[in-house]
Amino acid sequence: MSSSVTPSNFERLVEIMSRLRDPDTGCPWDVEQTFATIAPYTIEEAYEVADAVERGDMDELRDELGDLLLQVVFHSRMAEEAGMFDVEDVANSISEKMLRRHPHVFTDQRIDNAEAQTIAWEDIKAAERDNKAKRTGAKHPASVLDGVANGLPALTRALKLQKRAARVGFDWADARLVIEKFREELDELDVELNANTLDQSRVQDEVGDLLFTCVNIARQLDIDPESALRHGVRYLTLFGFSSENWKRPKSEVADLMGLLRLYLRREIAQLDRNGVRVRFIGDRAKLDGDIVATIGEAEAKTRGNVRLDLVVALSYGGRDEIVAAARHLATEAAAGRLPPEEIDERALEGALYTADIPDPDVIVRTSGEKRISNFLLWQSAYAEFFFIDTLWPDFREKDFDAVVCEFRTRERRYGTTG
Repeated sequence: MSSSVTPSNFERLVEIMSRLRDPDTGCPWDVEQTFATIAPYTIEEAYEVADAVERGDMDELRDELGDLLLQVVFHSRMAEEAGMFDVEDVANSISEKMLRRHPHVFTDQRIDNAEAQTIAWEDIKAAERDNKAKRTGAKHPASVLDGVANGLPALTRALKLQKRAARVGFDWADARLVIEKFREELDELDVELNANTLDQSRVQDEVGDLLFTCVNIARQLDIDPESALRHGVRYLTLFGFSSENWKRPKSEVADLMGLLRLYLRREIAQLDRNGVRVRFIGDRAKLDGDIVATIGEAEAKTRGNVRLDLVVALSYGGRDEIVAAARHLATEAAAGRLPPEEIDERALEGALYTADIPDPDVIVRTSGEKRISNFLLWQSAYAEFFFIDTLWPDFREKDFDAVVCEFRTRERRYGTTG
């Protein structure tokens, strides 16, 4: 790995940009660029940095950070040519800002925790906005909404505006009230769609109000709206321990149960804070009493969460599940509580562990295996299967994104002709 960027390397980049922008000997394309024409490339490079981070590709991240740094140097060079500022001024400006916004690091001021730091950070930014308004002779005092860039993606900008407004008390008490507002906005859109003459501008306004309210719901639930749109996964089922795994050596089973106890102790609180509802499916009768009690407590603790349903299959087997469901239906029929003619797919589904959980759209099998190993046999009837070589411990968001991208290209006909 090479050493970090040194001043000589940075100076070299600045000199390269100076040569590229030379009106006589430089590159014609670089010479003709302006702030306005370069800005879209700056945004694109920032997104490519974020994409490299999400995919965990550090080599690409290095290259993309270089592209983004070039954008900084490019804008600074154009400003220097116009007699406004140069790259040294840019570096000095951000250095001064960091010193100003971190007095707990660079002065004697003390801040106890991250939450207090966030509050202090916003107070400092508010003071900066006030000072800027006074310095520039603004006709109106600085607003809490000042500084939210117009060029942000619409959902991200809406989220930032709402967070700013919430800090000064302009907020809903909880998500349920925002959902009522959503219904109100939906009714207003319906009125416009049913008007004798469709006014496209009014429809656009109502759709905008509807989307803004959706972002507010996401904020109330601590969900990033951009991420929700990218993935939109509501249920995730993980195969933790199969019914066949009980056949392994007792020492190995004991180790696996020890890892399960450790996971339950360490992760449930964090999952709860993240708005995840945790559920367990499988034959609990074979599990130790302390584990049964712990998973019951985890389910109760997270029952009200709505961000994601994380379903963990423990002591689970697809065949066992179907047999248990059939046995339950047979018992009900023998007792006269269920007429045999009423036993159909819906009745059997209602007797499965997953009775109130939607069937999966996608099943991913990692580690290069080409079988589903007795997992969700009934529920996977119309699922799309993906068999990948990546080991489960190495499965990352980039792998998930690749699955989602391919899934969107598949045509699902459910037995029909399309």
